Amino acid sequence: MDRAGREFKALTGLRALAALWVVSLHYDSDISLCFPAWRHLHFLTAKGHLGVDIFFVLSGFVLAHVYHPFTAPLAMAGWRRFILYRLARIYPAHLTTTLVLIAMVFTARKIGVHMEGNYQSSWLLPNLILVHAWPPWDWSSTGAGWNYPSWSVSAEWFAYLFVFPLLYFLRRATRPVPSWVGGYLAIGILWLAWRWISWPTAWLMVSLEFIAGTYFYQTFLELPSCAAGWLRRFLPIFLAVLLLAVFLADDHTGRTLIYFSIPLIIIGLACEKNHAAGFLSTALLHWLGTISYSIYLTHAVVQKLFVYLERYWLIGQQDLAIRTLFALGMASTLIAASAALYYGVESPARKLIRHWS
Repeated sequence: MDRAGREFKALTGLRALAALWVVSLHYDSDISLCFPAWRHLHFLTAKGHLGVDIFFVLSGFVLAHVYHPFTAPLAMAGWRRFILYRLARIYPAHLTTTLVLIAMVFTARKIGVHMEGNYQSSWLLPNLILVHAWPPWDWSSTGAGWNYPSWSVSAEWFAYLFVFPLLYFLRRATRPVPSWVGGYLAIGILWLAWRWISWPTAWLMVSLEFIAGTYFYQTFLELPSCAAGWLRRFLPIFLAVLLLAVFLADDHTGRTLIYFSIPLIIIGLACEKNHAAGFLSTALLHWLGTISYSIYLTHAVVQKLFVYLERYWLIGQQDLAIRTLFALGMASTLIAASAALYYGVESPARKLIRHWS
């Protein structure tokens, strides 16, 4: 939403799909245990990690829409307010889910129950203060996260603190270069990092996607009306062909297709007035997009509980009716817990901190 109050509803719906794609990756084995035929959809869920990439390019795009980082450098007071607002956005939900997980781990140890995960006490403080994906440590690839999806939240916090304030000066330095070239340059560097080192450090990955998103927002502002019309008209067809190609391709080719298509997807949806934007703006997807951050942070915590129940109840040996009820219970618990986190913590805490500021 910008200063005039405009919201790109289709992009909020895209956040929902990105978050659910990540969830499908992490829940793949749990769903397959309930429904063995689900394994035939592994080609779809296996690429769920690409939802994170979509999410952070989109995040840079939306934050550029809100804060206009290329127009003037943030004064110290403005930078402090920006940091406080972003902290209010990400930290209360992160702290809550981490504390819930600590309580679960402590309880499990007390009653002698094994809980999936590696919960070293030395990793707890870096997780709580959101530096576990920062340089020089970047423990994200080692699994050193109590709530494992929080590696990306830590990297996002790094980008807020150290990347966003530099965007004005970065844009000035690249002024002769068209904004779309700057965006694709950031995407290209990240793509090369994947080719060379397989897993680029989390803070680098998120920072480059963040930068790309801000440049692509500038591209959106400068887009000629004829190009916007072309995107509106052909975006649904492009998306259908792209998704088919991504799901059928190997992981490297799928990543390449998604990386270099993200700008067209986001800008095309921001142009609105097409069937793809209309679908993503529906009430259900818009609501799921609104609570998508809570879904992302909650899904690992819910999964820990249901993995234990899978073993305790021997779900894989139950009949189809029991397995179906179990899967529905897992899905409904995730949505209910995410909604509770959003309406009980994320939204009111954000409003309260912003009010105090």
